Amino acid sequence: MRAIAILTAVVWAGVAQAEFRVCNDGTVPRALAVAWHDGRAWVAEGWWRVDPGACARPITGDLTQRHIYLHASAEGADFTRGAYPFCVRDQAFALTDADLDCPAGAYPLDFQHVDTGQDLAFTVRVDDGSLSGPAAPAPQAGVDTATPFAPGTLGDPFTVTALAQVCEATACRLVAEGWVWWLDAEANDPAILAWLAAQPLLTPVLVRGDITGQGDITVEVVARRVDPAEPDDLAAIRQAMQGAWTDDTDPSAELAITGSEEVLSYNGEALETSLLTWTTQGCPDGSLPGQTVLVRQPYGQPPEQALCLAVIAAAPDRMVLSLPARGQDLTYVRP
Repeated sequence: MRAIAILTAVVWAGVAQAEFRVCNDGTVPRALAVAWHDGRAWVAEGWWRVDPGACARPITGDLTQRHIYLHASAEGADFTRGAYPFCVRDQAFALTDADLDCPAGAYPLDFQHVDTGQDLAFTVRVDDGSLSGPAAPAPQAGVDTATPFAPGTLGDPFTVTALAQVCEATACRLVAEGWVWWLDAEANDPAILAWLAAQPLLTPVLVRGDITGQGDITVEVVARRVDPAEPDDLAAIRQAMQGAWTDDTDPSAELAITGSEEVLSYNGEALETSLLTWTTQGCPDGSLPGQTVLVRQPYGQPPEQALCLAVIAAAPDRMVLSLPARGQDLTYVRP
């Protein structure tokens, strides 16, 4: 582990205050760094030393950032099961654009996502091997179908990294590459479906199997095996955009993002449900090359009806999407 210069921790006891604090329930000191989106850019700061039995408060005052990212390390070992890289330095640091190429003297470390909900104060507890409370569970081992079949037996073989969406009585739905991957309950092994049902929303999973059918934006598959997969570079943006939003110029115009699906509403009446795809490769028509975009594909509409928007900002309390062809920015805030 690198030698790290650590800021003195602020340690306190007594009545809870409005802040984000991290408490060390382990037996060794921890070095902490945090990252969040300030409405304009991703910011990372560190380091705080937190001795066993003590707490630090990296962010003070009422929490306006729902989604915070935490790195905690100790001599000889790293905590942090997440895979959200942000730039850090060995010495005390405060970096802007910490999600981009690291400046001279800085390097990337993995941070873990913490969802503080709507709380004004939030506490994370770290022990010698885990984070309590908001931490996601360690990935489960993969699962094979109980009735093995050779690739290509049932249809075209495939391997895809997808995002967990929802499992219901009749099927599990995953999202990958702009398609909904449909695992019908009658065709797929119950153990595979149970494994998928246990995965939190947007969990990346690696799926192997055969394609048995295809629609405009749906793929019907039979899975041969499912495994945990590593998060991609857009995981933090997806998480920041989750939940309910309203248009900052018209509060009656609402949208709700749940995983990779979006519902547009007006005055509480649902108007349209769309499949969402985030990519750093620009729009499907070749516009906005190399930019981070959100492709919004309405269900029931052909793929050419998809709308491609540039992601300008994705903060916990503010989201800005752009339609460059129209010269229009769409700004959303939390209701």
